Amino acid sequence: MDYILKPSITDILRSKVSVFVDFVRQEAELRTQVIERRTAERELSRVQRSLEAKIRERLRASSPQRLLRKEVEMRRRAEAELHRANQRSPRRRTWRSPNSLAEYEHEIRTADERGALPYLGLQLR
Repeated sequence: MDYILKPSITDILRSKVSVFVDFVRQEAELRTQVIERRTAERELSRVQRSLEAKIRERLRASSPQRLLRKEVEMRRRAEAELHRANQRSPRRRTWRSPNSLAEYEHEIRTADERGALPYLGLQLR
C-alpha cells in the first residue's frame, strides 16, 4: 500500500507489474509442464511394465523345458500319424514282416537267372 500514498512513477510501476505478470505466466507454464511430465512418466512406466510382462512371457514360452515338451509332443503326434498310416496301408503286411524280407532275399540268391530277373522287375516297379 505504500505505492498508493506515495507519488509514483508510472514507468516503474508498469515495469513492476509486468515482471509480476511474467512470473505468474511462467508459474502457470511450469505447472502445465509438471503435469505433462508426470503424465508422460506414468505412461512410460505403464509401457515399461507391459514390455517387461511380454519379455517374461516370451522367456517362459521359450524355456528349454517347454521347448523339449513341445518337441516330444510333436514327435509323439508324428509317430502316431505314421502308425495310423501304416495300419491303413495294404502293403504293410508284406513289407513289414521280417520273414517276408528274408524270403525275398533267399529267392533272389537261390533262383536261377530266368526266375530272378522277372521277379526283380516286379520289385522295381
